[in-house]
Amino acid sequence: VVVKPAGVMAFFVNPVNLWWPTVRQRKVQSPGGSLYFGQVTPAILAYYGAAALLLLALLPQVAHLYAPAYGLTSRAVLALLLFAWTLTGMASIVNVGALVPGNTRWLLLSACLSASVGIGGSYLLTPRLGMVGAAGATALAQACFFGSALYLSLRIYRIPYPWVGLAVITCAVAIAGLSLCATSSLLTSAMTLFGYAVVMALLLLKPFSRQDAKGAAT
Repeated sequence: VVVKPAGVMAFFVNPVNLWWPTVRQRKVQSPGGSLYFGQVTPAILAYYGAAALLLLALLPQVAHLYAPAYGLTSRAVLALLLFAWTLTGMASIVNVGALVPGNTRWLLLSACLSASVGIGGSYLLTPRLGMVGAAGATALAQACFFGSALYLSLRIYRIPYPWVGLAVITCAVAIAGLSLCATSSLLTSAMTLFGYAVVMALLLLKPFSRQDAKGAAT
């Protein structure tokens, strides 16, 4: 019921993953590359968050057509799988330093850590929580890969990420996701998505407007 809709997230993640390596390779060698990575990362996170929330909002509207038993458990599984997909997409965005020639060996450490957590989590959580446990183990594995890739990358190539902005986006996605999991109302879902869009517009467009104003002044 939920694995296939969660897989739709690939249509949002893969185009970015096809575009990003070329940009990363070009910008990492430029003087302002680190600033570029810090500026574009919040926009990509907001985009992935919007895609995940859209899928989370749409599934209850169509699930009754082919899965009458769809309920809160299925929403929790879908939310965890979409969270894992988001982390998968963001891992390639923040993994800049570890892909610099001569440092790719560190990716093996991240992969081994992620695999160990995934296997251990599945062993511990699936018998107790069923589908939710399996989805949770997947999300934990991707979270470990994302966290380790980010840490190793920053040790090699410093990027001035706007941590406060990234935290606000993450909180906005989490709050909107919990709201969508708690309701199947189309109106409430639409209002939640609209609220998220407004918050992202205020957060992302304001720095750009300031930059444009400075450019116009000079």
